[in-house]
Amino acid sequence: ESDHPYRNDTNDTIVLKLPGHHPMLVWFDPQTETHEDGDCDCDYLTFWHNNYKAAHYGEQKYSGDYHRLGNWPTFDNPLLIPAGYCIVTFVAAEGEGKGKGGAAGPPSSPKRGPLEA
Repeated sequence: ESDHPYRNDTNDTIVLKLPGHHPMLVWFDPQTETHEDGDCDCDYLTFWHNNYKAAHYGEQKYSGDYHRLGNWPTFDNPLLIPAGYCIVTFVAAEGEGKGKGGAAGPPSSPKRGPLEA
């Protein structure tokens, strides 16, 4: 779960690893949102295959308001990561939003709990 509101001018990278769990499902709380400035998705989250950041899982940028313009993975339509490992980056240029953690787990136990970053 992220800070509420999250820090501006942020470029954070974390390793999301669930040893022994292949694949993983990732989804976000309905309160999830990032700052929106017109057509700019300046604040976003990306799920990368590895540290080289050449290929990503799902959308290249997850951002916006969960219910309106956002593209966040949901409980009913989660992001499938076919590995037990990925790199997650969060970029926040300016403005404020309220990031709310998601959940990650193997398909057999999708209610694993909050993803903390």
